[in-house]
This record gives sequence, C-alpha cells and structure tokens, in this order.
Amino acid sequence: EELKSVIQVRLSINGHRAGSEAGGESQGQKKIYLICDSRDVEGIVALNDFLYERGYDVLLPLLDADAGDDAQAIETHKENLAACDAALVYYGSANQAWFDYQRRGLEKVAAQGRDAGRGPLAWGVYVGGPASAHKQLFRMRDSFFVKNFGDFSSESLKPFLDSLGRTGADGGDQ
Repeated sequence: EELKSVIQVRLSINGHRAGSEAGGESQGQKKIYLICDSRDVEGIVALNDFLYERGYDVLLPLLDADAGDDAQAIETHKENLAACDAALVYYGSANQAWFDYQRRGLEKVAAQGRDAGRGPLAWGVYVGGPASAHKQLFRMRDSFFVKNFGDFSSESLKPFLDSLGRTGADGGDQ
C-alpha cells in the first residue's frame, strides 16, 4: 500500500493521471511525447506544430547538444514517459539502431504500464525523412504505424489521435 501511494504521488507530481485532480490544471489536456533524434528537429516541426495546434502538450527529449549529458537525457526521457498520455517515435534521419532501441523500450514501457495500470495510453511510430531499406521494409501490427516520406499529412495521424479517445484535445475534428 505504501509503494502504491508513493507511485501515485510521483505520477501526480509528474503531471500524469493518478486519480482525480481537485481544482488543478485542465484534466482534458493530453500530453504526447514526441520521441526523436536531434538530427530530426527539422523533420518534426510540422508534426509538433500540428499536435500543439490541436491542443496537445508536446513533450520532447533533450535535443540541444549543450542541454545536458547522457544521464540527464535518460532522466528526461524517463520523466516524459511517466508524464505522457501517448508516445510517438519519429524515425527520420536517425539510424536503425537508434530506432530499434527506442521502439523496443517503448514496447516494454507500454507492456509494463498495461500490467500496472499506468504508462502511455497509446504509442506508435511515424516513419519519415529519407527512405532507407529498413524503413521501406519495416511494418508493425501491435501499435499505430505510418510511413510518410513526403510532406507531413495531418490525416495520417487520425488513427493515433483517435486511439487517445478523440481526434483533438478539444474533442473537435479540426
């Protein structure tokens, strides 16, 4: 019971859903953790803007080279995973090893979260950027997945946003 209480306090401090919030911030505000490599900052601008304009809070990993060391990046990543309602891995300019590591880590967090009643409600992969053999062949069935090597298309995210229970943080279609 004590461990359960500590976890609930920790999750509520991180802004994650942990029961009801009395008079706090807007309960309807969903947080989406957009996991990307620093090489993909230009590639995620339209995606990031779209999510924000739809009313979602977008959490990002440490992207600046001088923002901190590896330990700080890992801590920020863990905090973002604990605080988010959904996570989306953007696979653009990063290499296959980076992508596989992120995907496997997210699969583990999602499985553990289901078992413990916490963690992201939804997660998925957005494949963009320059095409590669791995990107061309990559597919997945157990989560949201989209491949788009052209300009960003907001329509491609509709299934992912629908999995959060609505198409936008404000509940609207546009």
